[in-house]
Amino acid sequence: MSNNFLHKTLGFWFCFVLLAIGHAGAQTTINTTVGSTGYTGSNSSGTGYGITFNIENTTSSPILLTDVGDWTSTADNGVTFTLYYSSTSLSGLAPTSFPATGWTQIATNTVATFPSATLGVNTVISGMTFMIPGNTQYRFSLVTSGTRRYSGSGVGSCSPSTFASNGINLNVGDYSIGGSYVGYSSSNNPRWFTGSITFVPAGPCTAPPTAGTSAVSNASPCFNQNITLSLNGSSFGTGQTYQWESSNLPAGTYSPISGATSASTIITTSTSGTIYYRCAVTCSGQTSYSTPVLV
Repeated sequence: MSNNFLHKTLGFWFCFVLLAIGHAGAQTTINTTVGSTGYTGSNSSGTGYGITFNIENTTSSPILLTDVGDWTSTADNGVTFTLYYSSTSLSGLAPTSFPATGWTQIATNTVATFPSATLGVNTVISGMTFMIPGNTQYRFSLVTSGTRRYSGSGVGSCSPSTFASNGINLNVGDYSIGGSYVGYSSSNNPRWFTGSITFVPAGPCTAPPTAGTSAVSNASPCFNQNITLSLNGSSFGTGQTYQWESSNLPAGTYSPISGATSASTIITTSTSGTIYYRCAVTCSGQTSYSTPVLV
Protein backbone atom coordinates (compact mmCIF):
# COMPACT_ATOMS: atom_id res chain seq x y z
CA MET A 1 0.00 0.00 0.00
CA SER A 2 1.46 3.36 -1.03
CA ASN A 3 1.86 6.20 1.45
CA ASN A 4 -0.23 8.41 -0.84
CA PHE A 5 -3.12 5.92 -0.76
CA LEU A 6 -2.81 5.54 3.01
CA HIS A 7 -2.87 9.31 3.54
CA LYS A 8 -5.95 9.69 1.35
CA THR A 9 -7.72 6.84 3.15
CA LEU A 10 -6.89 8.20 6.60
CA GLY A 11 -7.90 11.69 5.49
CA PHE A 12 -11.26 10.39 4.27
CA TRP A 13 -12.04 8.64 7.56
CA PHE A 14 -10.81 11.62 9.59
CA CYS A 15 -13.23 13.90 7.72
CA PHE A 16 -16.01 11.32 8.06
CA VAL A 17 -15.52 11.14 11.83
CA LEU A 18 -15.50 14.95 12.13
CA LEU A 19 -18.72 15.16 10.13
CA ALA A 20 -20.32 12.47 12.27
CA ILE A 21 -19.32 14.22 15.49
CA GLY A 22 -20.52 17.55 14.17
CA HIS A 23 -23.85 16.05 13.14
CA ALA A 24 -24.32 14.25 16.45
CA GLY A 25 -23.82 17.44 18.43
CA ALA A 26 -25.39 19.80 15.91
CA GLN A 27 -27.65 22.63 17.00
CA THR A 28 -31.09 22.54 15.38
CA THR A 29 -33.59 25.38 15.11
CA ILE A 30 -37.26 24.94 14.20
CA ASN A 31 -38.98 28.17 13.12
CA THR A 32 -42.74 28.16 12.56
CA THR A 33 -42.50 30.93 9.93
CA VAL A 34 -40.30 28.79 7.65
CA GLY A 35 -42.00 26.50 5.13
CA SER A 36 -45.47 27.37 6.41
CA THR A 37 -48.52 29.53 5.71
CA GLY A 38 -50.50 31.81 7.99
CA TYR A 39 -47.76 32.40 10.56
CA THR A 40 -47.82 36.19 10.37
CA GLY A 41 -48.01 37.13 14.06
CA SER A 42 -50.87 39.44 13.17
CA ASN A 43 -53.10 38.50 16.13
CA SER A 44 -52.60 39.63 19.70
CA SER A 45 -54.21 39.57 23.13
CA GLY A 46 -53.78 41.65 26.28
CA THR A 47 -50.56 41.98 28.21
CA GLY A 48 -49.25 39.29 30.49
CA TYR A 49 -50.71 36.31 28.62
CA GLY A 50 -48.98 33.15 27.46
CA ILE A 51 -49.05 31.13 24.27
CA THR A 52 -48.76 27.35 24.59
CA PHE A 53 -47.03 24.77 22.41
CA ASN A 54 -45.80 21.20 22.71
CA ILE A 55 -42.33 19.72 22.16
CA GLU A 56 -42.23 15.97 21.55
CA ASN A 57 -38.95 14.04 21.62
CA THR A 58 -39.61 10.89 19.58
CA THR A 59 -36.03 9.63 19.89
CA SER A 60 -34.59 7.45 22.65
CA SER A 61 -31.97 10.08 23.59
CA PRO A 62 -32.50 13.29 25.61
CA ILE A 63 -32.12 16.76 24.12
CA LEU A 64 -31.38 20.16 25.63
CA LEU A 65 -33.69 23.06 24.81
CA THR A 66 -31.35 26.08 24.57
CA ASP A 67 -33.22 28.98 22.92
CA VAL A 68 -36.77 30.16 22.31
CA GLY A 69 -37.79 32.83 19.81
CA ASP A 70 -41.00 34.83 19.49
CA TRP A 71 -42.67 37.18 17.00
CA THR A 72 -41.52 40.66 18.03
CA SER A 73 -40.60 44.17 16.91
CA THR A 74 -39.04 47.20 18.57
CA ALA A 75 -42.47 47.77 20.14
CA ASP A 76 -41.48 44.89 22.43
CA ASN A 77 -38.28 46.53 23.68
CA GLY A 78 -38.05 46.13 27.44
CA VAL A 79 -40.59 43.29 27.55
CA THR A 80 -39.96 40.36 29.91
CA PHE A 81 -40.40 36.84 28.52
CA THR A 82 -40.86 33.89 30.89
CA LEU A 83 -41.00 30.23 29.89
CA TYR A 84 -42.95 27.59 31.84
CA TYR A 85 -43.47 23.88 31.21
CA SER A 86 -45.81 21.09 32.26
CA SER A 87 -45.38 17.34 31.94
CA THR A 88 -49.06 16.69 32.68
CA SER A 89 -51.06 19.48 31.00
CA LEU A 90 -50.26 18.49 27.42
CA SER A 91 -53.37 20.07 25.85
CA GLY A 92 -56.56 21.92 26.73
CA LEU A 93 -57.13 24.99 28.87
CA ALA A 94 -53.92 26.80 29.86
CA PRO A 95 -53.26 28.91 32.98
CA THR A 96 -54.09 32.59 32.77
CA SER A 97 -51.57 33.46 35.50
CA PHE A 98 -48.47 31.93 37.07
CA PRO A 99 -47.30 30.27 39.29
CA ALA A 100 -49.87 27.61 38.42
CA THR A 101 -50.37 24.06 39.65
CA GLY A 102 -48.50 21.59 37.48
CA TRP A 103 -46.44 24.27 35.72
CA THR A 104 -42.79 25.08 36.47
CA GLN A 105 -40.79 28.15 35.48
CA ILE A 106 -37.74 27.35 33.37
CA ALA A 107 -36.24 30.72 32.49
CA THR A 108 -36.99 34.43 32.27
CA ASN A 109 -35.37 37.25 30.31
CA THR A 110 -35.97 40.94 29.70
CA VAL A 111 -34.97 42.00 26.19
CA ALA A 112 -33.77 45.60 26.19
CA THR A 113 -33.63 46.17 22.43
CA PHE A 114 -34.76 44.14 19.43
CA PRO A 115 -32.72 44.46 16.24
CA SER A 116 -35.18 46.26 13.96
CA ALA A 117 -38.67 47.67 13.61
CA THR A 118 -39.55 44.90 11.16
CA LEU A 119 -41.90 42.28 12.57
CA GLY A 120 -40.39 38.80 12.75
CA VAL A 121 -39.08 36.02 14.96
CA ASN A 122 -36.27 37.02 17.31
CA THR A 123 -34.61 35.10 20.14
CA VAL A 124 -36.18 36.10 23.46
CA ILE A 125 -34.65 33.49 25.81
CA SER A 126 -31.23 31.93 25.23
CA GLY A 127 -28.54 29.98 27.04
CA MET A 128 -30.92 27.44 28.57
CA THR A 129 -30.02 23.80 29.19
CA PHE A 130 -33.50 22.40 29.79
CA MET A 131 -33.53 18.64 29.25
CA ILE A 132 -36.34 16.81 27.47
CA PRO A 133 -35.84 13.04 27.95
CA GLY A 134 -36.17 10.55 25.13
CA ASN A 135 -39.69 9.44 24.15
CA THR A 136 -41.15 12.32 26.19
CA GLN A 137 -43.32 15.33 25.44
CA TYR A 138 -43.78 18.51 27.44
CA ARG A 139 -46.11 21.46 26.96
CA PHE A 140 -44.71 24.97 27.26
CA SER A 141 -46.18 28.42 27.83
CA LEU A 142 -44.22 31.50 26.77
CA VAL A 143 -45.53 34.43 28.81
CA THR A 144 -44.78 38.10 28.14
CA SER A 145 -45.20 41.24 30.19
CA GLY A 146 -46.22 42.97 26.96
CA THR A 147 -48.81 42.27 24.26
CA ARG A 148 -49.16 38.56 23.48
CA ARG A 149 -48.53 38.01 19.75
CA TYR A 150 -49.57 34.87 17.90
CA SER A 151 -51.17 33.68 14.64
CA GLY A 152 -54.55 32.23 13.70
CA SER A 153 -58.00 32.41 15.22
CA GLY A 154 -59.71 29.19 14.18
CA VAL A 155 -59.16 25.61 13.06
CA GLY A 156 -56.98 25.44 9.95
CA SER A 157 -55.89 29.10 10.17
CA CYS A 158 -52.20 28.15 9.92
CA SER A 159 -50.43 25.23 8.30
CA PRO A 160 -48.76 22.99 9.30
CA SER A 161 -49.40 22.52 13.02
CA THR A 162 -46.46 20.12 13.42
CA PHE A 163 -42.86 20.96 12.54
CA ALA A 164 -40.40 18.05 12.64
CA SER A 165 -36.60 17.90 12.61
CA ASN A 166 -34.13 15.25 13.83
CA GLY A 167 -36.83 13.31 15.63
CA ILE A 168 -38.22 16.37 17.47
CA ASN A 169 -41.78 17.57 16.83
CA LEU A 170 -42.91 21.11 17.59
CA ASN A 171 -46.71 20.88 17.88
CA VAL A 172 -48.78 24.08 17.90
CA GLY A 173 -52.25 25.48 17.28
CA ASP A 174 -54.91 22.90 16.44
CA TYR A 175 -52.63 19.91 16.95
CA SER A 176 -54.74 17.70 19.20
CA ILE A 177 -53.82 15.49 22.17
CA GLY A 178 -56.59 13.57 23.92
CA GLY A 179 -59.23 15.42 21.92
CA SER A 180 -58.05 18.90 22.97
CA TYR A 181 -55.92 21.48 21.19
CA VAL A 182 -52.34 22.20 22.21
CA GLY A 183 -52.31 25.90 21.31
CA TYR A 184 -53.98 28.31 23.72
CA SER A 185 -53.64 32.00 24.53
CA SER A 186 -55.53 32.39 27.79
CA SER A 187 -58.87 30.65 27.00
CA ASN A 188 -58.68 31.48 23.27
CA ASN A 189 -58.07 28.42 21.12
CA PRO A 190 -56.71 27.19 18.89
CA ARG A 191 -53.93 29.76 18.66
CA TRP A 192 -50.58 29.24 16.95
CA PHE A 193 -47.24 29.91 18.63
CA THR A 194 -45.29 32.01 16.13
CA GLY A 195 -41.64 31.65 17.00
CA SER A 196 -38.77 29.19 17.20
CA ILE A 197 -37.08 26.60 19.38
CA THR A 198 -33.41 25.59 19.33
CA PHE A 199 -32.09 22.32 20.76
CA VAL A 200 -28.97 20.14 20.88
CA PRO A 201 -28.43 16.47 21.80
CA ALA A 202 -27.75 16.01 25.53
CA GLY A 203 -24.45 14.33 26.40
CA PRO A 204 -23.55 12.69 29.70
CA CYS A 205 -23.10 14.88 32.76
CA THR A 206 -19.62 16.01 33.80
CA ALA A 207 -18.23 15.25 37.27
CA PRO A 208 -17.99 17.24 39.38
CA PRO A 209 -21.04 19.15 38.12
CA THR A 210 -21.46 22.92 38.19
CA ALA A 211 -24.41 23.70 40.47
CA GLY A 212 -24.73 27.39 39.61
CA THR A 213 -26.88 29.87 41.50
CA SER A 214 -30.29 29.26 43.09
CA ALA A 215 -33.20 31.43 41.93
CA VAL A 216 -36.76 31.84 43.16
CA SER A 217 -39.92 33.12 41.46
CA ASN A 218 -41.03 35.11 44.53
CA ALA A 219 -38.59 36.07 47.27
CA SER A 220 -41.35 37.38 49.58
CA PRO A 221 -44.21 34.88 49.38
CA CYS A 222 -47.13 34.53 51.76
CA PHE A 223 -47.48 31.52 54.05
CA ASN A 224 -48.68 28.37 52.24
CA GLN A 225 -47.97 29.92 48.80
CA ASN A 226 -46.34 28.12 45.86
CA ILE A 227 -42.91 29.31 44.74
CA THR A 228 -40.65 28.01 41.96
CA LEU A 229 -36.99 27.21 42.68
CA SER A 230 -34.64 27.03 39.70
CA LEU A 231 -30.95 27.07 38.80
CA ASN A 232 -28.95 29.61 36.80
CA GLY A 233 -25.60 28.73 35.28
CA SER A 234 -25.69 25.05 36.16
CA SER A 235 -24.31 22.22 34.05
CA PHE A 236 -26.64 19.62 32.58
CA GLY A 237 -26.33 16.11 31.19
CA THR A 238 -27.74 12.63 31.35
CA GLY A 239 -27.29 10.94 34.73
CA GLN A 240 -27.31 14.21 36.68
CA THR A 241 -29.59 14.36 39.73
CA TYR A 242 -30.98 17.17 41.88
CA GLN A 243 -32.08 17.55 45.49
CA TRP A 244 -33.30 20.89 46.82
CA GLU A 245 -32.55 21.66 50.46
CA SER A 246 -33.52 24.33 53.01
CA SER A 247 -31.91 25.96 56.04
CA ASN A 248 -32.47 28.84 58.44
CA LEU A 249 -28.91 30.07 57.84
CA PRO A 250 -26.97 30.56 54.58
CA ALA A 251 -24.12 28.34 55.81
CA GLY A 252 -26.16 26.29 58.26
CA THR A 253 -27.33 22.68 58.23
CA TYR A 254 -29.50 21.97 55.20
CA SER A 255 -32.35 19.44 55.10
CA PRO A 256 -33.68 17.85 51.90
CA ILE A 257 -37.13 18.90 50.65
CA SER A 258 -39.30 15.89 49.87
CA GLY A 259 -40.11 15.55 46.17
CA ALA A 260 -37.97 18.54 45.11
CA THR A 261 -35.71 16.55 42.80
CA SER A 262 -35.59 18.46 39.52
CA ALA A 263 -33.57 21.44 38.31
CA SER A 264 -36.70 23.58 38.48
CA THR A 265 -39.34 22.68 41.04
CA ILE A 266 -42.46 24.09 42.72
CA ILE A 267 -42.69 23.96 46.51
CA THR A 268 -45.22 25.31 49.00
CA THR A 269 -43.97 27.59 51.77
CA SER A 270 -44.66 25.88 55.07
CA THR A 271 -43.10 28.19 57.62
CA SER A 272 -42.67 31.88 58.35
CA GLY A 273 -39.42 33.78 58.70
CA THR A 274 -36.20 33.58 56.72
CA ILE A 275 -35.40 30.44 54.76
CA TYR A 276 -32.45 29.73 52.49
CA TYR A 277 -32.72 27.27 49.59
CA ARG A 278 -29.96 25.53 47.68
CA CYS A 279 -29.72 22.55 45.32
CA ALA A 280 -27.40 19.55 45.64
CA VAL A 281 -26.38 18.62 42.09
CA THR A 282 -24.80 15.19 41.67
CA CYS A 283 -23.00 13.48 38.79
CA SER A 284 -21.18 10.13 39.06
CA GLY A 285 -21.27 10.29 42.86
CA GLN A 286 -19.78 13.81 43.04
CA THR A 287 -21.99 16.56 44.47
CA SER A 288 -21.82 20.33 44.15
CA TYR A 289 -24.11 22.85 45.87
CA SER A 290 -25.73 25.90 44.29
CA THR A 291 -25.34 29.34 45.82
CA PRO A 292 -28.30 29.68 48.25
CA VAL A 293 -31.22 32.03 47.63
CA LEU A 294 -32.99 33.87 50.45
CA VAL A 295 -36.78 33.68 50.74
